[in-house]
Amino acid sequence: MGGFYQATTGTMPVVGALYGVSHVGVGWITHLFHSIIFGLLFAAGCRVVDIERYIASVSQAALVGLGWGVVLWFVAAGFVMPAWLLAIGEPATLPTLDLGGLIAHSLWGVTLGVSDSLLGHSSALERFTDRLAGSVIDPQ
Repeated sequence: MGGFYQATTGTMPVVGALYGVSHVGVGWITHLFHSIIFGLLFAAGCRVVDIERYIASVSQAALVGLGWGVVLWFVAAGFVMPAWLLAIGEPATLPTLDLGGLIAHSLWGVTLGVSDSLLGHSSALERFTDRLAGSVIDPQ
């Protein structure tokens, strides 16, 4: 996703600007950090809802991931990020809903959905997200 996004829009330095450094390297690192956080939220959400009861194939998992990617594009990239940039004095347009961003976040979401489906129940990621989901539902 990051490679596609940088190649088509050149906006990775803008992601770094969220943290005060408008540089492609900082943008990549922070974008990867955001991807990990949103990926863990996706996996935890899938466990809380027990989405596997409703998904019969990897292609259906890809569609669920696609939905998550589109939601992130719309909310996080479209509104939260430009609002954050404006709040720190960086130029931005609110909302920022471009086709390149939609495609990039869709690719990421599909990859995430397929990966989550293929990892199955035996992964360390599932054990982690189960604990995370349990602490959200029952914080004691």
